[in-house]
Amino acid sequence: MATLWVLNLCDGQHTLLDIPDLSGMSFDVIKYAADTLLAHELLTSQKTK
Repeated sequence: MATLWVLNLCDGQHTLLDIPDLSGMSFDVIKYAADTLLAHELLTSQKTK
């Protein structure tokens, strides 16, 4: 489920820190899902200014 939350909310308007609040999941679970997606090139990292 964490992977689906990350894919759904990584739209450029939400940060990775927003997802635990919206999903009710822990940041560690969300971060693991995001890292897995990054490793498989299904997600890209966006640098903040």
